[in-house]
Amino acid sequence: MYTKTEAAFKILKDNGKPLPVREIIQIALSKKMIITTGKTPDATLEADFINERKRRVKRGESLRFVRTAPGIWGLAEWGLTHVDAVKKKGSKNKSTKAD
Repeated sequence: MYTKTEAAFKILKDNGKPLPVREIIQIALSKKMIITTGKTPDATLEADFINERKRRVKRGESLRFVRTAPGIWGLAEWGLTHVDAVKKKGSKNKSTKAD
């Protein structure tokens, strides 16, 4: 059994290209790499990616995941450029460098 981010790393590595979070979760569940009882595991994984990026930036560690488009993530080792999330109209949340 893997954590969601460990499973995502393996899935992305195996596929060799960025994938939508929902597809990563579907693959992880179908291969029984993770078990989840939550109603929105794709939203949880997206939050996990963002939180991991923030932690690694704060610690000065190399990044593992890169958001290539809203809801689509790849591996930093592929040399991809990270894009910030698209803000929803009327959102008061401020983006951080780690997003």
